[in-house]
Parts: sequence; structure tokens; C-alpha cells
Amino acid sequence: MNIINMLKNVAFMVDPGPDENSALWKMLDAYQTAVENGEDTTDVCTLENVLKASDVLSFLQHNHQPLINFLTEKNNLRKLLEYITSCPESETLCSQRSCKILCHNFASVREAVFVDATENLDILFGFDDEDQLISEKLKALDAMHSGLLTQVVQKFLTTHAWYLVDYFSTKDGFKQHPEQLLSSPGLLQTLVDTHHCYSGSALAQWMEGLNFVKMLVDTFKGDRGVPAISCASDTLQDMIESTSPLLPQLLSRTVIESLLEDAFNSENPCSQEARMQVITLCGVLVRNESEPCHEIPNSIEPIFNHLETLNAILSPSEDAQPMTNTTGSLVPFGMHRMKVVELYSALLSLKCPAINEKLVEKEVFKELLKSFFLYKWNNILQTCIMSMFQLVFSSEKEFCKQVLEQTDMVVKVSKLHLEDLKKERRTGDVSPYRGFFRSLEASFETLSSYPQLSSIFDCPEWDKLLDYISLDGEEPEEMEDVDAPAETETTDNTKEEETAVEETAPAVTNTVVEKNTESLPDSSETSSEAEEIQKEETMEEKDNEESKEQPESCEEEKETVTPTEESNEIQEEST
Repeated sequence: MNIINMLKNVAFMVDPGPDENSALWKMLDAYQTAVENGEDTTDVCTLENVLKASDVLSFLQHNHQPLINFLTEKNNLRKLLEYITSCPESETLCSQRSCKILCHNFASVREAVFVDATENLDILFGFDDEDQLISEKLKALDAMHSGLLTQVVQKFLTTHAWYLVDYFSTKDGFKQHPEQLLSSPGLLQTLVDTHHCYSGSALAQWMEGLNFVKMLVDTFKGDRGVPAISCASDTLQDMIESTSPLLPQLLSRTVIESLLEDAFNSENPCSQEARMQVITLCGVLVRNESEPCHEIPNSIEPIFNHLETLNAILSPSEDAQPMTNTTGSLVPFGMHRMKVVELYSALLSLKCPAINEKLVEKEVFKELLKSFFLYKWNNILQTCIMSMFQLVFSSEKEFCKQVLEQTDMVVKVSKLHLEDLKKERRTGDVSPYRGFFRSLEASFETLSSYPQLSSIFDCPEWDKLLDYISLDGEEPEEMEDVDAPAETETTDNTKEEETAVEETAPAVTNTVVEKNTESLPDSSETSSEAEEIQKEETMEEKDNEESKEQPESCEEEKETVTPTEESNEIQEEST
């Protein structure tokens, strides 16, 4: 019993429920009293005041009946639905609270919407008149209200799907102008979600009868504007990734050809957006073909008719404006080109010989290598391109040979890699390609061992790189002279003199001679020193009669004796 009381106390502390002393409680109580007395309620309680109350959701959580009665009144329910699609700038809180109330787990208010489903859904979607075919509210949806409408429709589809599907399928405005749904990307994606639009469902049947896919594809003509193209692209991508029952309509070769022709049409009023979105969509289509194939699938075959256009997008534009950052002046690569690279990567990953042949034929790899060296600080681009070339290296050797020959990759990489190594040794500056060049160097060493590819590596640039790398490991001292200026060659006589000096005149001897010639000692002192040295030598010879070799110290002393004796003779001659 004590445990139960404790749990009750804990629950009360978390959410104590409606407070009788709160402003909302008093306001609803005064409103109920005014209604019972037949008084004017305009200044007593308004929907805006209720929605702005901080504890309105707590009241709803406890199913506070006065609040439920107030919200489900016809006028207030209409305002709730209108706030989902529009509101004054100062009343955004009312729109957000209206969405939370309609999507709340306590469905009292939501149930009231479907008491008269057609009328209330007309209010929600902005059809004020029965004969109205175009909704101005859907046209004017901003991002926030589009998201709120998506949440409400998703909740309605979960709890009252039949009512909503029946409304869409019978509404003349959506029958004749289904493109109105493009005003809200989230709404359209919710409708094609396989949780609601599954095979055999009423929603799928309605969309199939409406030719929904054709409506989305026709959007790429650009007549409906940039937001509509973006919405259609997102919806088609969801259909592909979720394996929608509408997907067979999209995977038709005729439909894909029409889609690409409209998007790449030079007269398209939204050409830039249409191209970018269709390239993204093509990438999703290719990745949907998950298994390797030997022939090009029908659904992606039309893509290869536009490879030249894709290459033109990938190549740098002449009017590109450089941007300046901490690394200097750079030419921006852009997301548009990155989408092309991702598409090529997806095509190559299918490991289809027919696709590889098409890519080589249109010189795709040549354009990729150009971009790799042009945008040297774009690490994402370089990583993607390198992963593609690694796929090429691991594929059939004939295909690999074609790519290496077409791009002249071995010569270019070997030359640049050698220059970077020399520069790094001189200045310590690390090239942005260092990691990639190291990886390519290892790949080239492996590929050069294949007989089919030996001719590709038979070039002086590759040989020079290998020589430089080998010298760097074995003779580091000689490596310092690689980039040093050539010194003047010495004559044969000079070389002979230097050799003779090294062999016959050690450094110690020269030093002693110079000192003795500068200041010669007296003859008496010199002779006495010589006699003492001779006595020491005699004693050492007696002690070392049995040994054949003399210590190094004795040799040094002998060497020092020689100049002393010579200086003594010179002094006597001069005297």
C-alpha cells in the first residue's frame, strides 16, 4: 500500500494535472458559465489565449472536459485546422500548438475532425468552396506550415486512413490538378510512404489511377518552378529506395528517357536545378541495381546517351570565379559536379563490362583525373576518384590498360610524385597529394609486375621515380646532392695532389710543420729534445721486442718527431 502511495506521489510530482488556480482553469470556467447564461463570450475566452497558455497540453493530457468542449466547438475547430496551413507572423505559436493538439495521443479533438470529414478536410487543405479546384493556401505554404501539414496528415493516415484516401480520390481539385501536392514536399513523401501506400492499398490504387509517376516526371520540364522539381525528385527517390508499388511505372525505359531529355533540355527554365536533381536521381537508380551485371539494365541505359553532357558539367567552366581562403585562391568545385562524380562511381561499382566500355569510350576517366589535379584541396573529391581508380586496378587487366593509356596516368603521377618528393626534401612542405601518391605508387608497383601492363610502365618518368626512391633508402647522403647545382670539375693534377696529400701527409703533421716554421726553437734545445725522444724510443723498443706492431700512440709520437728533426737540420744549415 505504501508503494502505491509513493508511486502516486511520484506521478503527481511529474505532472500534477490541471491546477484549479491557474489562469487557464479560471478562463475556461468563466467561459462555461457565460455560455450557460447566454452571455457574450468574446472577451471571456478566445482560442488564441487558450493556445498560448503554457499548461494547455497538460490539460489535454488529463482529458480536461471543459477544454475538450471548447476546442471541439465548430468555430474553434475550424481555426485549429486553418492554423495548420497559415497564420500571422506573430501567431506562429498558435500554429505549433494546433498541430500538437491535433496529433495528440488523446484523440478527442482529432475525432471531432472526422465527424464531418469532407468539410473539415476542405478547411485543412484550403478549399473554401466546393467548386474550387486550386487551393491558394497550398500554393502559399512556407517551410514551417508545410512541416506542420505533413505531421497532421501523417497522423490522420495512421488513425483515419480510409477517410483521407476517400477524400483524395474523390476531390476534383486533386483529380484534375494533382500537382498541387508538390507545394509540400513532406506531404507528398508521406503519401508515397510504403507504410500507407503499399501494394493493394486504397492509396496505391488511387495513385496508380491518377498516373502519379507521370505527374512527377513531367515536373522536370521546369514549368512548375524550382521547389516543385526538388519535391518531385525527393519523392521519386523515396519511391525507388522503399520499393514502392508505383516503382514499375518509373523504371520504364521510355519514362527515364523522357525524364532525362526534359532535364537536360537547354531551354528548360529551371535548367540548373533540373540537371542537378536528375543526376542525383540517376545515382539512386544505379545504386538500386545492387547486383553486378554483364549487360546494361534497361532502366539506366538512357543515362549513357548523356555522358558527353555529364562530362561537360564536370569540366571547369571558363567564367568560374575563384574564392580566397587560408590556402590561397581556389576554384570552387561545387555540389553539381560532385553529383556527376558520385554517379560515375555508382556506374563503375556495378562492374559491368558493357558499362566500363562506355565509360572508356566517352573518356570519363580522363575527365576525372583532370578534376583530381585541378581541385587539389578537395579531399572528398580526391578520395572518391581514387576509390574509383582502385576499382579499375582490381578489374580486368585489359580494361585497366585502356584506362591507364587513355589517362597517361603513370607518366603524370610519376612526374608529379617525384617533384613533390624533391620539394618536400628541400623545404619540408608536404604535398596535398602525398597520401594519394603513396597509394598509387604501391598500386603501380603491383601492376607493373603483370606482363599485360609492362609496356605502360616502360617510361623514363617511372624509372626516375623508382631510382629516386631506392637512393633515398640506401644512400641518404647522396640524396642531398640530387637537387644541388653541379660543381666545377677539378683537373686530374689537382685530384692527384689531393690524393697524395691524404696518403702521405696526415693533418697532424701539417699542423706541426706550420708551427715550427713560424717560430723555430734554438739548436741546443732541439738537439736535447731529440736525444730524449731517442732514449724513449730505445726503452719502448726493448719493452716491445716480442710484439710486431707498435701502438698508435707511438706512431703519433714518431710522426711528431719527423718535423722536429727536419726543423733542426734546417736551423743548422741556416746557421
